[in-house]
Amino acid sequence: MTTHPMDKPPARMRQRKRASGTWRLWWEPEAAVRRMGFETVELDADKPTWSIRRAKDLNDQVDRARGGAKARPQARTVNDLIVDYKASPKWSKLKPATRRDYIAAFNIIQKKWGADLVINMKKSTVIEWWEANFHKRGETQAGSLHRKLSLLLSHAEMKEWIEINPCLRMKIPKPAPRERTVSWAEQDDLILMADQLGLGSVGTAIILSAWTGMRQTDCLNVTYDNIIAAFIPTSLIQRAANEAEIADLVSAQDIERITMTDFINTGRKAKTITHTALFYLQIRQSKRGKIISVRLQDEPLNRVMDNHNLPATKQILFFETSNTKYASQDQFSKAFARVRKHTAIKLPSVMAPVIQFRDFRRTFSSRARRGGISTENIGSAMGNTIATNPELEETYIPATSAGASTAAAGIKRPHPSKAKRNA
Repeated sequence: MTTHPMDKPPARMRQRKRASGTWRLWWEPEAAVRRMGFETVELDADKPTWSIRRAKDLNDQVDRARGGAKARPQARTVNDLIVDYKASPKWSKLKPATRRDYIAAFNIIQKKWGADLVINMKKSTVIEWWEANFHKRGETQAGSLHRKLSLLLSHAEMKEWIEINPCLRMKIPKPAPRERTVSWAEQDDLILMADQLGLGSVGTAIILSAWTGMRQTDCLNVTYDNIIAAFIPTSLIQRAANEAEIADLVSAQDIERITMTDFINTGRKAKTITHTALFYLQIRQSKRGKIISVRLQDEPLNRVMDNHNLPATKQILFFETSNTKYASQDQFSKAFARVRKHTAIKLPSVMAPVIQFRDFRRTFSSRARRGGISTENIGSAMGNTIATNPELEETYIPATSAGASTAAAGIKRPHPSKAKRNA
């Protein structure tokens, strides 16, 4: 640029030609204004319109400060905002899985806005970015990124870096909730293919999620020590009217309990003349932090028992290539994608629409409902929330062993004579 970026710059805007021929543009407060808390702010000669708007906004802040309003911190960028948010107590309280989700979104936000000043984030700018993401990434991802940006800007508002979060009251349309469930035929073929590919851990994860409602993260973290064998007098089990009464028996103080690790190592039998071992999966969920205790039905129990090898980590799921715990969620997702790809050759429906691992959790809920299980008991098994209005607002519910086990017991395979295999 060989001429001045602008002939009539706003007050306090300075412009100077560098030796290289480029122009430096900045906003410079006088001494009296500096004593009020303002500092020099670099502008951009290649963005004259933005620079003028920024300079005028700073001048407005000076006027407000002179009128008694508190001067706001200067030159805070989106990068600064993300760093500050990660240093806040809000970040420290997030679960690891949630942090990973946020970091992925923050990386995209930084790539777009990192060097931009937070104070210049306007509604028009935010809506334009949402529209661009909608066309580039799809409605779901666009909405997710918008929520993460809004979270950051709400933090900026609380820190008084901006007066109001521009993401608020924008009426961003919510994507329709995902409805994909997995048929028994799809589930069985995916498990069979996992075994054929030497990825039995993927098949085991499918069974655990489909029969207990576990999230992927929890499936990958569960160990044999998380499965408890409770030895109950067989006569009491036979007299129990329902799963809730059985759960009461298991909670009795005088019941013998051992981990599945000890059960396997000691060669104990699941059934004797007087007692029957009932196996409960007990975990603290990675996302909600709730403790879930759910009785394993025959299919997931047999799978875990038949495929154990008790590596040093006692992991139920381990990456077959290295015989160690999966290094990351991404490593497991790639293994699952490989199984799905090969399954699609025989059963194309697994790609129409494409099955995601999280769909097994929804499938668990759907099958339990069809089995006549209440939403409260399903919620106890899943450890999350249940929808109570059309907008799917969450209402927290307590997780109980009786409710969770009742939900799991409601999962039944269709009888061959009464239903088709892909029902």
